[in-house]
Amino acid sequence: MELVCKSQSAENTKEIGGKLASLTDKGDIILLSGELGGGKTTFISGIAQSLNSKQPVSSPSFTLINIYDCRKNKKPVGIVHCDLYRIDEINDISGIGLEDYIYNEDYIVLIEWAGRLKEGILKDFLEIKFEYIIDEKQNSDLEYSEKQHRKITFNSENKYWDRKITLLKTGLKNCI
Repeated sequence: MELVCKSQSAENTKEIGGKLASLTDKGDIILLSGELGGGKTTFISGIAQSLNSKQPVSSPSFTLINIYDCRKNKKPVGIVHCDLYRIDEINDISGIGLEDYIYNEDYIVLIEWAGRLKEGILKDFLEIKFEYIIDEKQNSDLEYSEKQHRKITFNSENKYWDRKITLLKTGLKNCI
């Protein structure tokens, strides 16, 4: 199942993340892809804020994994935010301990640049792709601005996430 949304701004991207957060559960895995600066970390920030994280979200490009303590329905839930951009080889992934979180039902796992990893994940996951929508009237500077929009595509190949995408669509505008 596929759902395509258009984000008008960074704040709108956070809102979409927040809507998805309301549908997430411990044990969920979400893989995010897109160009540098495409809105992946901004989206994750919306998820963390919606789940009452007291910690600011930052890109784990250098730390590889950030963990945020959150709460959903007054119960603790951890968010594992991983960025595999700097990982060159699939074998290097095993050295960072990510698999300990993927198969631990206490966390919601969000992985940026997960392309190399997805075929090895033995659980249902959601894929989200972030793309720039550049109007020809704009300049080519790809920093977030009010004039630049993002296309956010949710893609699922399993019933678990299909159901959640259907629920997500009912709560969002600018989605088809």
